Amino acid sequence: MNYLSRFGAASRCALTLCTDAVHWFSAVPRTQPLFNRRTMQGVSVNTQVQQARGDGTPLAGSNRMNPRQVLVINPNTSQSVSALLQMHVQLALGDQTRVRTVTAGFGAPYIASEASYAVAAHAVLDAWASSRQFGQPPPDAVLIGCFGDPGLLALRELSPAPVTGLAEAAFNEATTHGRFAVVTGGLRWKPMLLRLAYALGQGDHLAGIHTVAPTGAELAADPQAAHVLLTAACRQAVRDFKAQAIILGGAGLAGFAAIIQPDVDVPVIDSVLAGARQAQRLAALPRLPSSGAPDLPAWLLSTR
Repeated sequence: MNYLSRFGAASRCALTLCTDAVHWFSAVPRTQPLFNRRTMQGVSVNTQVQQARGDGTPLAGSNRMNPRQVLVINPNTSQSVSALLQMHVQLALGDQTRVRTVTAGFGAPYIASEASYAVAAHAVLDAWASSRQFGQPPPDAVLIGCFGDPGLLALRELSPAPVTGLAEAAFNEATTHGRFAVVTGGLRWKPMLLRLAYALGQGDHLAGIHTVAPTGAELAADPQAAHVLLTAACRQAVRDFKAQAIILGGAGLAGFAAIIQPDVDVPVIDSVLAGARQAQRLAALPRLPSSGAPDLPAWLLSTR
């Protein structure tokens, strides 16, 4: 049975729940305390925004009367991951860009295997189709919120807006420092990310991949233990691979790179923030003329 036919109702339900979460985060006052993984205390949103941007200055964007739109698609079915992505991407991009996060309607709560990755690629297309059928305007850019970018090339074929993913964006950013290594959660990710790096033309820049046993979701659930484990993993990756930069990959690991950075001698790149920056750059590009191809092909709509 076709996944889109089988799970269409679940996808629409997940989108409604995620939209409620997006509205909640959009309404948070600028001085609302947020949880800091290092101190385990509240810090102001303004401080988080400055850390996300690097120097505290706003990223380039359009005026407030006509903000750019970035659609984030979470290929995991976890609403907590969607909320994490919404918060970090919106904070990184600031008020001049509207971020909207939608959640996969079917698949794994957290992608950590070939099987869940294959299903997630389909779920990304389904989430895109659902987002376009709720009367929402087309986004200026799309960010796939998984460090593995399931469905990246397929969605590029369908979307009139430019599309990137956490892995592609982080790879591109890391190459500015030289050869890079990846640290991520989930032992099965190593061959998957190696294949992706070569598919995206970054294989020669990849010095190595260091995986830890807990998945990103498990690491996010225990920040203090994750801090210790990920710091050791980043240090080992630098030693073993002679890496000139480390990518801390995974939607569930958003925010950890800044915490770990003081203890690592090379730049540590947060894949979620790298994705946000890349999406912002893509959203600022002039939109290419339409090829005339339909935004949502009949074969996709007919299965919903």
